[in-house]
Amino acid sequence: MQGLNTRIAFKATNQFGMPVRVKALLQNDKGRTLDTLKVKHDGMGFFYLLCNPNEMYRINWTDEYGNKGSVPVVAGKQEGTSLAISTTNDKAFVKVERTTNVTDNFKQ
Repeated sequence: MQGLNTRIAFKATNQFGMPVRVKALLQNDKGRTLDTLKVKHDGMGFFYLLCNPNEMYRINWTDEYGNKGSVPVVAGKQEGTSLAISTTNDKAFVKVERTTNVTDNFKQ
């Protein structure tokens, strides 16, 4: 989402739908590396992206077998909200963020 640092989850799979380990870079359209993506478990992981409306993004990856590829990251929406929940043993923390240009029903 444009203007919000958004957590984006991914799952890397092969042509049969089985999880694979990948090494990947999140890059903008100018070739600048913004983040290194790491697989946490069963091909799954996450990264954060603060979308700039004037940029496009790609993930360039290499899997555990040496296969390479590139996937575009779909541009974020211009308005909206995000919800993040984190927990400890006895507490839950809720964080709600919104873009500045949301409609009135998202401002409360």
